[in-house]
Amino acid sequence: MPLFCSIRTCISRLICLFTLCYLPALALWAPPSSSRAQSAIMAVDARLRNLFAERGLAYPPQHLFFRIFKSESVLEVWAADQAAQAMTLVKTYPVCAMSGELGPKRKQGDFQVPEGFYYIDHYNPYSTYYLSLRINYPNASDRALSRHSHLGGDIYIHGDCVSEGCMAMTDGNIKELYSLATQAQARGQSRIPVHIFPARLSEFKLNILRRLYAEEPEMVRFWAQFTSGIYSFSAICPSTEHQYRCGRTIRIEQTKIVIFITYNKIILCIPKIIASNKMAADKIGIFAPQLTLPKPASWVYVGGVVLYLKKRIRNMKTLLSLWLCVICLSLSAQPAINWQVLYGQIAVDDVFNDVVVNNDGSYLVVGEQSGLLTLYDYNLLAVKISASGDTLWSVIVGDSIADKALSVVASPDGGYVIAGTTTSLSGMFATNHGLVDAWVLKLDAAGALVWSHTYGGSGADEVFSLTTDQNGNYYVAGYTESTDFGLASLGFSDAWVLKINESGELLWQRTYGGTAFEQFRAIAYNASAQQLIAVGSGSSSDYDLSNDPPMGGRDMWVAKIDPLTGVLVSSRTYGGSTNDLATSLAVTPDGGVIVLGDTLSEDGDITQNAGLDDWWVFKTDFMGNMVWQKTIGQAANDLSRRIALASDGHVFLLGYTFDPDIFIPNYFFDIRVVKLRQSDGETVWQQRYGGSQYDLGNGIAIANDGIVIVGATDSSDGDVGSGLHNPDSNGGGLRHGSHNAWFIHLDETIIGIDTPDSPKAASISAYPNPAVDRLYLHLSADLLPHLDIQFPAIWYDAIGREVARQNLPTPTTQGILDLSIPEQLPSGNYHLLLPITTTTQRWVRIARR
Repeated sequence: MPLFCSIRTCISRLICLFTLCYLPALALWAPPSSSRAQSAIMAVDARLRNLFAERGLAYPPQHLFFRIFKSESVLEVWAADQAAQAMTLVKTYPVCAMSGELGPKRKQGDFQVPEGFYYIDHYNPYSTYYLSLRINYPNASDRALSRHSHLGGDIYIHGDCVSEGCMAMTDGNIKELYSLATQAQARGQSRIPVHIFPARLSEFKLNILRRLYAEEPEMVRFWAQFTSGIYSFSAICPSTEHQYRCGRTIRIEQTKIVIFITYNKIILCIPKIIASNKMAADKIGIFAPQLTLPKPASWVYVGGVVLYLKKRIRNMKTLLSLWLCVICLSLSAQPAINWQVLYGQIAVDDVFNDVVVNNDGSYLVVGEQSGLLTLYDYNLLAVKISASGDTLWSVIVGDSIADKALSVVASPDGGYVIAGTTTSLSGMFATNHGLVDAWVLKLDAAGALVWSHTYGGSGADEVFSLTTDQNGNYYVAGYTESTDFGLASLGFSDAWVLKINESGELLWQRTYGGTAFEQFRAIAYNASAQQLIAVGSGSSSDYDLSNDPPMGGRDMWVAKIDPLTGVLVSSRTYGGSTNDLATSLAVTPDGGVIVLGDTLSEDGDITQNAGLDDWWVFKTDFMGNMVWQKTIGQAANDLSRRIALASDGHVFLLGYTFDPDIFIPNYFFDIRVVKLRQSDGETVWQQRYGGSQYDLGNGIAIANDGIVIVGATDSSDGDVGSGLHNPDSNGGGLRHGSHNAWFIHLDETIIGIDTPDSPKAASISAYPNPAVDRLYLHLSADLLPHLDIQFPAIWYDAIGREVARQNLPTPTTQGILDLSIPEQLPSGNYHLLLPITTTTQRWVRIARR
C-alpha cells in the first residue's frame, strides 16, 4: 500500500483511539473559547438573563432554534426549556449584511447565502469577523439538488457587518447569538437548527416571486416547498404575545386527536379507541411521530420534518383504517437487504459514487472522503470489498483541496482506471491547469498508484463518466469552460470527451455544443456498432445542435461519436419546455439506447410530471426514434443517478426520492431502485432503502448473486444497520461522522417474490405477507421434489444477522408448508433461507407485524 495511505490510516487510528479514550468527556463537550468570546459572554449575560426571564424561560438556554428570512434581513431566536415544549420567540435581530440574491446556494464562488434546513456545526472564537457560527452547508439536500460538484462551504453567521456569502451581524448582536449558541451547546443541545428562508413566504408574496422569476420555474418550485411550513408554523400554532401554543386539535365526531408541534418533534395524543387496538398500540412508539394521511391538504414543516394534515376525516373508523394502512404499507414497502457495509471515519464524510464487479465476485468502490482537518478538503477514496462484504484494502489519494472519484472501470490486467475531478495545486499527483481539472488515474490490483494525469485548461473542467473499448482505450465525458491547453470553446460551457490510452496518454479531445450551455454526464461504448454514445444536456440551438435544437431551456442530449476521430456522427434532443438533464444510459443488444435523467417538464416528449424533479426514462431504437418513455416520481424531488442492464434484459434504475406521502422510513431522501422491462418500460417492482435522514444512491451494478448499490447515508435507523464485515477503525461496522459511505447487496430473488417474470421468484410464494404468527409457503411443482426438510430453515434480520432456526414440517401434496413464526422474532422484516437441496437454497422475504 502507498506510503501516503499508511500515514493517513495511522493518523485516523490515533484520532479514533483518542476519541474512544475520552468519550465520557465528549458527552459534556463545550465549544471552543477565547478571551474575546469570554468577554463577549460576560458583557451580554445580564441582558440575556433579563430577556429570558421576561419570556418565562430558564437561563442559560436549554433548546434554541434560529430562523433567518433573507428578504426581510432578520434572524429570529426561539427557545424552549424542554425539547417537547412549545417554542417561544426570544428576540428578532436585524441582519447587517447578506450578499447574493434570493435563491439557494448551488456552487462555489456564487456568493449566495444558502436556503434550507441546517444546523450549527462549528464555533470560531478567533474569527477575523469578531465571532462566528458556521452552518453545515452543503447539506445532503444541497448536494442532491445542485448540478455542480464543487459547492463551496464555510458559511457563517458572524460579526463585522461584512458579507461575502455569509450572514453578517453587528458585533453587538453576534455577541448575544454566540453566547446563546455556545451555552445551549455546552448544556447538551448537540445541534442547533438554523432554517434559512428566502422570505416570509405567504401565498401573496410567493405569487409576486412567481411573476418576478417566471423564467426560473425550478427556483419557484423550490420556494413553494417553504410556503406552507412558514404559514402553518404561525397559523396552526396560534400566537400569544411571544409564545406559540403549538397544539392543533382535530375533532372527529366525539373523539379528539391532538397534535403538538415543536421545533424538532411531532407528538400525537392518540385516542383510546386506537391505543386500545393491540396492533396499533405496538406501533405507536414507532409510527406516532410520523403519522401520514393520504392526499394531504396542508403541509407543516417543523425542524425539517413535514407533517401532513387531512382537512376532513369523516369518522373514527376511517381514521383507524388509514392508521392501519400506513402501518401495513410501511411494512410491505420495507426492502430486503442481503448484507450491507457502512464505511466511515470519525468526524469526516465518506461517500461512494461508483462500483465495478470483479471476475472473482469482489467489488471496487470509489468515491470521496473529507480530510481529517477540514470537512471541505476531499480526497479520492477507493475501497476493495470481497464477495462476502469484507474490506480487503482501501486507498486515499489526494492533495490539498478537493479530489474525488466519480466513475471506475476494471482494466484487463486486473487493475482499475478511475475518473474524477481535482482542484489540488501542489502537483503531488498531477499538474493542475487552473480551477477544477479532470483527473484520471490507475490503480493496480493491490491498490498501488500506477499513473495519474490531469486534463483541462485554466477554466473549470469536470468529467463524470468513464468507459472503455475492446482495445484498452478509455473515454471520459464531462464539460469544459476552458479555451486554452488545446481546448476550443463554442460557448459558455461545452460538452467534452477525451480519449486516452492504457497509459493515460491523451489521444484526442473534442468539444461539442453551441453558444450556450452543454455537458455530457454519461458515456458508453457500443461494441456492435463501434460507436460512442454520450448523454447529458444541451441548451444551444446552433452549431452541433442546430439540426435538432432543444424545445425548452435545456433538453436531454444524445450524441453519437466516432471513437477513432471524435467526430460527431449524430445529435438528437429529447424533452419538454423546461429543464431536462440526462444522467445515465445503457446500450441494449438490439442497438437501441435507454436514457435516464431528470425532468421538470410535462409537455413535448414528456407526458406527465408528478411535481418538481421527476425521473424520466426512455428507449430509442438504433436510429434514435423513441420506442417508449415514462416518468417516475412523487410530488417532491426525485433525482436519478444510474442505469444497470441485466443479462436477462431487465433494466435497473437508481436514484433517490423524497416522497411526501411516506414518512416511514422516508423523512428526507431515500434511495430508490426501480426494475423495468426493457421491451416496453413497464415497472416490474420498485423499492426504497434508507432511514430517517439523508440516504443517497449513486452507483449500481449487477453481480453474479444479486444487485449492489453504493452511496451514502446520514441515517442510523430504518434499513441502516451495523455492518457485519471488517469492523475496524477504517469502517465496515461502526457509524461515524456525518455521511457514511453505504454499500448494499441485494439478492434479486428476495426482492423478486413480487416479480411475475422472474423464474426464481415464481417458485416460492408466501402468504399472508406481512404475517402475524402463522405463515404459509407455497412451493411450485418444480421445487417441491427437491425440498430437503432434514435441514432447518434459517431466519435472518434485515441486516443479515441470523436470528432463528426452524425445523420444517412435511409439505402437503399441493406443496404448502405450514409454519409458525418463531415467537422470539419481534415485528420487522426478515429473510427466510430454505434448504431446497443440499447445494441449493432459496430466499423468501417475510414481514412480521
